[in-house]
Amino acid sequence: MGLVLGPVLKALLFSFNNCPLGAPDVAVVYVPAGVRVENPIHLSYVSVEGGEEGSNKLPVSNPRVLVVVEEGGGEVGIIEEFTNKSTSTYELVEVSTGGKLSRHNLHLQQLGPDTSTELSTFHLSLGGQTQDLHSRLVFDHPRAYSRQLHKCIVAHSQGQAVFDGNVKVNRYAQQTDAGQLTRSLLLEPRATVNVKPNLQIIADDVKCSHGAAISDLEESQLFYFQARGIDLEMARKALVFSFGAEVIERCPYSFVRKQVENHVKELLSSTSQGSSNAAGSG
Repeated sequence: MGLVLGPVLKALLFSFNNCPLGAPDVAVVYVPAGVRVENPIHLSYVSVEGGEEGSNKLPVSNPRVLVVVEEGGGEVGIIEEFTNKSTSTYELVEVSTGGKLSRHNLHLQQLGPDTSTELSTFHLSLGGQTQDLHSRLVFDHPRAYSRQLHKCIVAHSQGQAVFDGNVKVNRYAQQTDAGQLTRSLLLEPRATVNVKPNLQIIADDVKCSHGAAISDLEESQLFYFQARGIDLEMARKALVFSFGAEVIERCPYSFVRKQVENHVKELLSSTSQGSSNAAGSG
């Protein structure tokens, strides 16, 4: 039975103010093996100063959170809250590969006009893993811009992925431009993905779109590689990796991007080798 940790961490609160030089603030959350944090940790980012149009002064805040949960039943919930007094830009790049059951609840609420939101997520489900993303974007003010790209690969017959994406454009959010796209790649016959994109529009002067696609690798793409002397196995590896690379390359830090690329390639390579050995042993 895991240890339940309540009053020690449940009131943990970090506040980050703007730094004129854009120096990053870092919060580290560490959960030992077998420890379950009873209540979520609330991280609050407060921007008290913003830049004005035509001004040479541009305060920037780059808060970062490192979450380390050891193997053996560790569990923690984290809530991130961003607050400011001016127009804002929020960008998220997420790559999820670990955990038997991974669940991310992402809720963004627009608190003022002229906001920009970009969400890019890539989930890789290997073995019997379940990757689950529930997102909710709510716009209540004019001239919001948002783009959401969610991509997922399920590479095992018992693996599954879930995407429940909600975008709500309320009455006063006129001239909103919101787009949502989810694409899933199933590499095994019994692999499962449940996709539920949802777009609710009450305003009448908007430009909104959403789409969903679920498929295996296209034969025409594989044929293109083979016609140029590339064998089938290498072609499949290249196409599978490039499917997620569209999200990975959006990571703003080159050293993190390179580390993630190597990690994903290693996971996909081990999966393909396992499939080859299983096919050959029959």
